[in-house]
Amino acid sequence: MKKVKIFLKVYVKDGEKHLEMYDSNNPGCRVVDDLHTDVEPGTKVVWRRAKDSGIQRIKKVSPIDRGEIFIGDAKTLLFSNRYRIRIPNDEIKHGKEEKYIIVFVDKKDKEEISIDPYLRVRGTH
Repeated sequence: MKKVKIFLKVYVKDGEKHLEMYDSNNPGCRVVDDLHTDVEPGTKVVWRRAKDSGIQRIKKVSPIDRGEIFIGDAKTLLFSNRYRIRIPNDEIKHGKEEKYIIVFVDKKDKEEISIDPYLRVRGTH
């Protein structure tokens, strides 16, 4: 089974907090607030803090609207600060995207921050 890790890190620009993200599919491509992660049906997706992330904890990873990719909230992994979902093995249209939300707590000032990136399926059709 394929696994994709999404790494998260606080990014501050002009005094405003954002989320720097990259995934294990393309670790050299770091983006701020707008990651599009390509996955295949059956893939396990795990969200975790990057090294020196500035994130105290990830509070939630959940879909904006439930759909074909996110059939529910990502589940926390026991005794860790990681979240996981498994993309359904169903036939999902190629290029299908779903927006989701990441809620995390900043380590420095304990501020709660929300960002909404995308998962995109390299589907079967």
